[in-house]
Amino acid sequence: MLVVPYVEGMLWPATRAIGARFNAQFTRVGGSDTDYHSLVTRLWTAGQGFALLEHDLSPSAALLSELLACPRDWCVGHYLYAPEGKPILIFGFGIAKFATRLVRTEADAMARVEPCHWSALDLNLADLLQERGHEPHSHLPAARHLRAGLDMAVSVVKDGVRYDTPGRGEPLVFQARSEVSLWGRVLAKARVVRRSQKEGRHAPALSNR
Repeated sequence: MLVVPYVEGMLWPATRAIGARFNAQFTRVGGSDTDYHSLVTRLWTAGQGFALLEHDLSPSAALLSELLACPRDWCVGHYLYAPEGKPILIFGFGIAKFATRLVRTEADAMARVEPCHWSALDLNLADLLQERGHEPHSHLPAARHLRAGLDMAVSVVKDGVRYDTPGRGEPLVFQARSEVSLWGRVLAKARVVRRSQKEGRHAPALSNR
């Protein structure tokens, strides 16, 4: 099951179109900072695998088909993010799949992730899963991030293969030596989010990621 969580007025037409093509369940969140946590908890505790596609991302149909059909337990797609004004390539809940085997093996996972602001949820769950020996399996090419300022062309070179994503301007090129190097990029996001929380600043709304 593909789920598209969205904030009212923030669901991009391209995301709606690709979600509808895959018979996605569109679910409104944004009523509170912990709505996203509640949604993922409901999905996880139902004991059936699910995938997430956030409201401002547009993966190719081929990428989404590959991710949904992949036999690995935890799959992710990549997209641009700019935590300090400089675009980096990350993954999180933007495009993610959790297989039935994983949600049943780790049935208590979401019970151990305390209710939190949406911006920290993917990091907190990922920390727990990695502590338990699970690693994300990455899929390329990167998705288009439709939000203003991030809809740029992207190229990722991995194992000698170049994966291109259309967008504005000359492509931003990322050299991905391994999935671990890609995972490391998300740590930049973690540092920004956690520093903001420590300094007492309100984290950005879902529509701003």
